[in-house]
Amino acid sequence: YLGLDFQMHLLVPLVVVVLWKWRSAGLTLVVFLVGKSIYMRGVHCSLFSTCNASDVDIPFIHIASLSTEEMERMYRGLWEMYSHVSTKAGPFLLAVVVGVWEAEGVTITRRCSTSLFWGGFAMAVATIYAILPQYWWPDMETNLYNLTYTASFRTIFSLAVLAMIASSALSENP
Repeated sequence: YLGLDFQMHLLVPLVVVVLWKWRSAGLTLVVFLVGKSIYMRGVHCSLFSTCNASDVDIPFIHIASLSTEEMERMYRGLWEMYSHVSTKAGPFLLAVVVGVWEAEGVTITRRCSTSLFWGGFAMAVATIYAILPQYWWPDMETNLYNLTYTASFRTIFSLAVLAMIASSALSENP
């Protein structure tokens, strides 16, 4: 985990410079990298058939029914999803954008701040509850829902939490 954080911190100067000098190019770069991060999570869960086990504790629910080979494949897939910068960078880069906006003095109205907070809160709750089908049916095959959820849930959840943080950090009346 710390090694991944260090590698992501190496990206920060590049992203910050591009965001400050060329805002639209910087935002395009961030959107591209966040999209790549989501895509790579989807690729890994598809390759290793772990799209129905996107939360690390789900495999323990039905571990007794798995062969040694299936377990090794599943944990290899979870390792690939959780151990690379390319699959973890999305949330980190979104936070960098909000940090740059805060440093630039970008502000939002009180009304926008309130909407941002409650919208982020609702998104966080929805993201948490969206994993339930994977707990209810752990033997489900990979499908569009599981693929999409596994590929994007960490980025969507972090975006929700970031919206709540930004509602205060960017508010003109904190």
